[in-house]
Parts: sequence; structure tokens; C-alpha cells
Amino acid sequence: MIWTLLCKELRQHWLALLLAAILTLAGYGLIVIKGMIAGDEGSVLVGVRLFVMSLVTLCALVICHRLVVVEYSGRTQLFLEALPVSCWWMVAVKYVLGLVLVLGVVVIALGLACLVGWSKEVLSPRYVVIVATRAISAALCAYHFFFVMGFLGRYRLALYLAVLLGCFAVDELTDLKLDRFGPFALLDERFPFEGERFPWDALRVTWGLNAAFLSIAFLLALTREGAVASLLAEKMSHREKVFIAALLVGLVFAVSVLEEKKTRAPFDLHDAVTERRAGVVAKVAARPSDKDPAESLGRHVADELAAMREYLGLGNLPPVFITRRRDLDADRYERGELEDASGVHLQANFGASEFDRAEFTAWLRREVLLAHTQDRAKLEPKMWVLDGFALFDGMRDRATDPLTQDKTLALRALYGQELGFESGDLSRWHSFRERVGGDIAAGVAWSGLKTLARRAGPERCQNFLRAVLGVEVPRDFRALLRERSAKLEHLLMTQAGLTLGQFWSLWQEELASMRRELADDLAQLPKLRAEVIYVPLSAESRQIRYRVRIEPPPDRAPYSFLHHQLPVFDEEVAPQSIHREQNLYPQRREGELPHTFARGTRLYWTFSLDVPALGCSVISGWKRDEIR
Repeated sequence: MIWTLLCKELRQHWLALLLAAILTLAGYGLIVIKGMIAGDEGSVLVGVRLFVMSLVTLCALVICHRLVVVEYSGRTQLFLEALPVSCWWMVAVKYVLGLVLVLGVVVIALGLACLVGWSKEVLSPRYVVIVATRAISAALCAYHFFFVMGFLGRYRLALYLAVLLGCFAVDELTDLKLDRFGPFALLDERFPFEGERFPWDALRVTWGLNAAFLSIAFLLALTREGAVASLLAEKMSHREKVFIAALLVGLVFAVSVLEEKKTRAPFDLHDAVTERRAGVVAKVAARPSDKDPAESLGRHVADELAAMREYLGLGNLPPVFITRRRDLDADRYERGELEDASGVHLQANFGASEFDRAEFTAWLRREVLLAHTQDRAKLEPKMWVLDGFALFDGMRDRATDPLTQDKTLALRALYGQELGFESGDLSRWHSFRERVGGDIAAGVAWSGLKTLARRAGPERCQNFLRAVLGVEVPRDFRALLRERSAKLEHLLMTQAGLTLGQFWSLWQEELASMRRELADDLAQLPKLRAEVIYVPLSAESRQIRYRVRIEPPPDRAPYSFLHHQLPVFDEEVAPQSIHREQNLYPQRREGELPHTFARGTRLYWTFSLDVPALGCSVISGWKRDEIR
């Protein structure tokens, strides 16, 4: 009888089950090949983790759909129920057949991983048993989950959505983290590297879920000789569809409401120097040896942010937390990430003798405005206003003075114009920043705001800045509507009385006037020219070599090669993720990176040179190359 039932299942589903198994193992083969080409995974069993999480889960879904959902929705099981065959044996044969297939693909993948890694890694029997136990337990949990869902018939899709929403709600609204629970914990990042102890807590939870899912599945399948499972497999009525849809919408609404009400303990620096002004809180963490510079910096930051807040007409600004990092250069700053925008966490070496408080404050203004606007101030084509305001705000009491009175910033603006500055760059400001560098781009933008203040008047310039940076933007879809209705050209006309074309002409006049006055100083500024060469070491590996030329050539100048390995898709690169190789010019005009790169890797690179006359670094222009 059992053999007859098994033959029936194989005749009915053999092609679909065979394709599912073959495609799953083929997918694992691609994972192994990709890992061997990249060569940066640390262990061949990293691929097993990805395999179980994705392909095995998908395979289990397909198998259960064929064995259970297709059978009951097509009502072909009614023929067997009419025969003198126990319903128990019919369900048990389906369960065992699917179980063997899932176990088979996992065991084959583990075997292939061990064969590939045997000559490269130390694979002790205990290590292999631990990894196999974790992988098989997690895979079986996925199989049992889909097996029980198959018997829920017309309600299974709604329940899938409910489970996803429930998992999201538990993870976001409670202290229970899913990545530390049951099967998720078994497949965490330690999966390929934990070879000493069994994760008994996660295993017990996973085995308990397996038993629960299996019990529910057989309960549904055997209740009233399978009549319940047959009824659930029928199509939904219109009334049921409306009810389920309303239930899911209500669940989504409830989760969103609960998430808004959830409060987390805000980030804070205890025992820090604290300065408060209207709508501003600045805290500077200080050791006893840093107390004096911390107090001075705290007062300065609080005063500057309070003045900025009043000038732009802003509400309460996010609190600012500053900590000292002695390993940072005095002119380099980093921003930490805080949850729920609970403040702005900044790191700087403010106790260093070379620390420039004005330069740090200009960088701080930009970061605070980004946090206050939920990064909307960084959207093009208004981003140049944000960059320029960070410098303009520190000297707005001299807004109508000639631009050349701030010689350093004037030279930055002219240097950026000389590298190529067109009106279209205002709407492509990210690209312009990558071409000339953030500090030079900020100098160019500063000259634009100075032009607006001189030609349209300080009050109109303030109105324009308030319209761009000082408006409270709703944190929902209304923000998109506002962006469409409050375009830069419209704000420039209504607040400053200038069209974009008129403003651009006035801006170019100011830059031309500066160029005539500072031509000699501008001619002495160095220009960077550089190239990167990818030298093949093998069919798949490349060595990176570079050459630099500085004109006019300095006697002695330290320069840096900055680079970052990009993901598949383009993204804005965080400053702290950029690697730096330092050299001395002209002693070392050429160099090479100490490590190799795989062919096909995408590299983000430029060269940087500190120029004291500009008070910042200049770059050769960021490039995004694919290594071939």
C-alpha cells in the first residue's frame, strides 16, 4: 500500500520535484563558483548559509505546493479517500517524500562544500557535525512551515502576509530580535565559523517549531478524515476576500500605529559638558584633561547653532553630541549613526593643536541641517544651497562685502570654476562634488549665496535661504508634493526677485571680477593629474598601480590615493569607508596597492592634495571604474 501511494506521487509530481531539486543544486553550484572567484568569504561554508536561507527555502515552498496545494485544490485526493486507504498513510507518504527531497539537497550541498573546502580549510568531524545540524534543522523548519501552510488552502496567502507583518512587528516593537531566535539564529553570521559548541538554545526552539508545525499539519489533514483540509482548499467567496483584505489592512494600520507609539531611550552622553540655548542642546564628552577645550567648543557650537536656528526660522534642532577621537587627523571629522534621528553624533579630535574650530563648525552646520530635514536638504537641485550655507552662515554679518575679502573661499570658488562649472551643475550637484571635491564645491556654492546677498540684498537672501532650508517638511508623502511645488527656480523668483538665468549671469560677473583680482594667486595653485592602471596577475586577479603629476610641481608635498570597493549598484560612499594610501611627491610619483583585486570589481578612486592657500584639499576627481 505504501509503495503504491509512493508510485502515485512520483507519477503525478516527478517532473516538478526533479526540476526543483536540480535547479536548487544548480543554484548552489553558482554560489560555490562565485565564492571561489571572489575568494573573500573566509570559508566555503558561507555559501551553504546563503543556500539554506534562500534556495532551500524556495525549494521547500515549491515541493509543498506540488504535494499538498496542487493535490487538494485539484481535489485529486478525493479518489484516494474513496478507496480503502487510510488518510494517515496518504499524508505520511507526501510528508516523507518531501522530507527526503529537502534533506537530500541539503546533504548533497554539505557534501560538496566539504569536498571543496577539504584541501583549503581545517574541517574537523565536530565542526562538520555542528554546521550540518544547524543547516538541516533550519531547512526542516522551513519545510514543516510550508507543509502546514499547504493544508490551509485558500487562507495561506493571507497568512503568509500576516506572518511577515507579525515578524516585522515583533522585531520592531519588542526587544525580541528575530536574528537571535530559533532558525534565524542557526543561520546567523557565525554559521560557517562556529565549530566548538552547539547552539542548544536555538536548536531547541527550532526543533520545537518543527514538532509544532508537523502536529498542526497532521491535525488539519486527519480531522474528519481530511474533510477540513478539503474545505479549506476550496476557493474563497467574495465575502471572505473582503473580510481577509480588511483584516490585513487593519493589521498594517495597527502595526504602524504601534510603531509610532514605541519610544526608545534617546542617545545621550552622560557626564558631558552641556550647553543649552533656545531650541539647541550641545554636549561634548570630555576627560578631565580635555575639559577646557570641551567647554570652549560646547559654548561655540551652541552659540553658532542658536544663531543659525534664528536666522533660518527653524524649530528645535536635534541635539548635538561631540566626542573626541584622538586617532583622527585634526582636519577630519566623522558622523555616527543614531536610531530614530535622536540627535547628531559627531567625532573629532578637538583637543589637537591644529584643530580649526571654524572649519569644524561649517561642517557641523551641514550635518545638523541634514538631520533636521531627514536628509531632504541633500536632494538635488537644492543641495548647492546647503553646501554654500555651511560657509556663508559663519560670516553672514559681512554678507554684502566683496567676495575677495574672504580670499581663501574666493580662491576655492575660482578653483572650482576653473575645473568646469556650468549652470547645469546646479541640478547635478552630486556629480559636481565628485568632480571637484566637497570643500571646493562648497566654496563655489558660497560664492553664489554671496552674490545673491550682494545683488538682491541680505533680506531677500535670508528669505530665499529660509524657503529652501528653513521649512518644516512633513515626514510622509506630502514631502514629495512639496518638492514638486517648491522648485528652486520658483523660490528664487518669489523670495529674491530673480530668475535663474538672471542669478546665473550675476554670479558669473562676480566670479569674473574675482578672477581679475586674484589671477596671480590662482595661477600658483596646483592641479592634480593622475591615472590608475590595472595590471593582470592572473586570469582573475589584478594589481592596481597609479601615477601622479602635480602642476606646478612642488618641492615636497604629501598626497593621498583614496579608494573604495563599490557594490554592484552606485551609491553615495560614506567618508569613513574610504581607504587612504599616503605618499610624498615628487619622491614617489608612482605606486601600487599592496593587495590585489578580482576582475570585475568596481573601484571608486581619486587623489587628494592638501593646499594651504585654499585651506582644504583638492582632488583629481572621483572615478568609478570596473577593473578589467
